Amino acid sequence: MQIQNKPISIKTAQLSYNRMRINFSIFFIVAILVFCHEALAFRKHSVGDLERRIAVLSEQLDLTDEQVAQIRPILEHRMQQRKAVFEAHRSQGTVDRQALRSQMQALREDTHSQIKTVLTEEQINRYQVWQENRAQKMGRRGGLVRKRAGNRID
Repeated sequence: MQIQNKPISIKTAQLSYNRMRINFSIFFIVAILVFCHEALAFRKHSVGDLERRIAVLSEQLDLTDEQVAQIRPILEHRMQQRKAVFEAHRSQGTVDRQALRSQMQALREDTHSQIKTVLTEEQINRYQVWQENRAQKMGRRGGLVRKRAGNRID
């Protein structure tokens, strides 16, 4: 079987080129929309999560406005650090769960110690009792923390 090279008219070539440009444009627009949606969803979740954590702490510990203003940057910084740790592990391809767990534990302890510097003695005692209660609840669930777990600040 022999392939015959038929000449293509300029009009046919232009139509083919235009179809290719349209398909590429559609693909590019869809890719941008998907990316933007994911970025906005992450940002919305992060902001909502931060506000929820602050509200829970404020309710549990009767925080003043000044204390809230001091705790907010601590929690914001922690969220950024958590994201960086997760991204670093994700970029490695395989996740060393033990290393991830120890990094997150160190981050959690650092955050708790920073929060305690803002609290009064009474609030520190309430904070510690509250953390112990949460740890017991998490233990009963097998250590799994669900996304919508009540009164979660970690």
